[in-house]
This record gives sequence, C-alpha cells and structure tokens, in this order.
Amino acid sequence: MKAALITFHYLPTSHMDEELAKTILHLINHAEIQVDKIGHFTMDNAANNDIAMVVFMQTLQEEHEFDLDPVAHCIHYFPHIINICIQHLINGYKCVDFSSLLRTWGNAPRVLQKMEYNTAVQEDPIWYGWVTVQCVHNSGQHWHNFQQTIEFGNAKQSFMKGGVPFSLPVV
Repeated sequence: MKAALITFHYLPTSHMDEELAKTILHLINHAEIQVDKIGHFTMDNAANNDIAMVVFMQTLQEEHEFDLDPVAHCIHYFPHIINICIQHLINGYKCVDFSSLLRTWGNAPRVLQKMEYNTAVQEDPIWYGWVTVQCVHNSGQHWHNFQQTIEFGNAKQSFMKGGVPFSLPVV
C-alpha cells in the first residue's frame, strides 16, 4: 500500500458537491494517476464531501467504467470527528447549572469566584476563538501564504524524500 500527497489546491469557488467532484477529478488527471490506482480519500465528514464523493464515483463509472464505493473508499478525518465531539461537550458545559457550587473554590492564589466563572462560561470564550480562526481562514491570506511557502521550498529544494530533494506541485 502506498500513500501520497498529490497536491495542495486552493478552491476559490464553492466547495459544493459537483464543483468539488470536478476539482478532485481535475487534480487526479493533472497528477496523471490511473483511475484503477485510486484507493481511498481522507476528508472531513461534511455532507458536501459525502455527496461530492458520490458524484465523483459516478463520474469515474461513466467516463472510465471504473467502480468505487463512495462510502467504503472515503475515510473521515478522525481529528475532525474528535473536534465535533468536543464541541458538543463544550456546548453542553455552557448550560450546566452551577447553583450548587460554593461561592468560591480553588487554592490561593488561584481562587475562582462562582459569579465570574458563570459569566465567563456563558459568554462562550471558545466561540470567540473560533470566530477569530474563521476570519483568518476566510480571508484567503492563509492559502496565499501556504502557496508561497511551497513555491519557496521548491526553489530552495527544501523538500526531501529519502535524502533526495523534490518539488511539490502547485496547481
């Protein structure tokens, strides 16, 4: 079994079903991968990815007469699933009834005040962090910087495989 990173690709358009399936096929064709060598895809468990895999597999069937099961050949990205579980825990924690707690608890010098603690939890600091990350993510700047990092690494021969420099494709 062999695993390989084909490319990093910025999607300036919608990440929806058919558009995503077309992009996957384009990248496979660009990398000159024979369809019968395709094994599994790893992606988060967003519904649009599941639908994109169905559309992609249908396209493979129609254009190349090659059959893949979109469920059996899609591996959901485990850290994403863990993140979803953690979000459920955090969201549940914001609703916990703290009325039975003492007014203060902890050990000096770190003594927690129940009112301050309740306020902080109910204001949802995790959400503020998430919004900040989303703003950076949606700016497109991180994609541009990542592409520049790959181009710079290629120019400086920074990427090695078995001690031999190689270039990462930028599509």
